[in-house]
Amino acid sequence: MDRARTGTEAGAEIGRWVHPRARLVGGAALVGAVVGALGVAAVALWTGDVRAGESTGFALGALALGCGVLGWAGSVLVGRGVEARSSPPRSE
Repeated sequence: MDRARTGTEAGAEIGRWVHPRARLVGGAALVGAVVGALGVAAVALWTGDVRAGESTGFALGALALGCGVLGWAGSVLVGRGVEARSSPPRSE
């Protein structure tokens, strides 16, 4: 017999879905913030100009974000093709 889910069960199911994704995104944000701060500090110390460090760090961060979005979009496009190709043929 199929029974309706209670609010607590639905909340637990959503939590199991959200928790790993939030941990992944949070970890990536933390790594990005640390690497960005270290990059800005390194360029600022190397050139002696804080503005140069800031603008270089921002430019490299934007480049990394653009490459990440491009890679994600490519995997989404390829993933649909792989799913369509790997699914069993439909019998009509």
